Amino acid sequence: QGEVHTLRPRPICQSDARLARPLHRRHLPGNSQEAVRGYIMAEEIPDEIRDFIVGHIGSLVQLELLLLLAAGPTKSWTPEEAAKALFVAPDATYGLLEAMRAQGLCITLSDDKTRYCLAPVSAQRRELFKSLAELYKTRRLTIIDLVFKGPTEKYQKFANAFRFFKDKK
Repeated sequence: QGEVHTLRPRPICQSDARLARPLHRRHLPGNSQEAVRGYIMAEEIPDEIRDFIVGHIGSLVQLELLLLLAAGPTKSWTPEEAAKALFVAPDATYGLLEAMRAQGLCITLSDDKTRYCLAPVSAQRRELFKSLAELYKTRRLTIIDLVFKGPTEKYQKFANAFRFFKDKK
């Protein structure tokens, strides 16, 4: 019941064959089943969220920073406050906030340029942020995978535009 399941090497002899069976998600203990289920259903991520991640999110910290800003759209943050909330270096947070400001995702306050808040967005974009936050809670591994695959997929699509395909007749 409380066994730890790990991947095992190929069996050396026939008696070890039963140990080499592939793991099935029902064999995973507790929350591991939830994680595997969340990862397996990557195709359920809506296209607009997938496109947003690929087009705007370059790192996991940037995603969490965006979700922090979106959680309280009227609250403003200094880079130091956001860094403390996310457990990252303030310099990194400042750089990410500036990059997000350049993308139009956040703004600085008119009276205090050291404070950042979520840029005014449409109801559709607000709903996208809400859905993204919910998916990050329930399908964390899938969202993380999309963040790290994001630039690769974008460059692959660009490269595919220059491929020549032979017409099949």
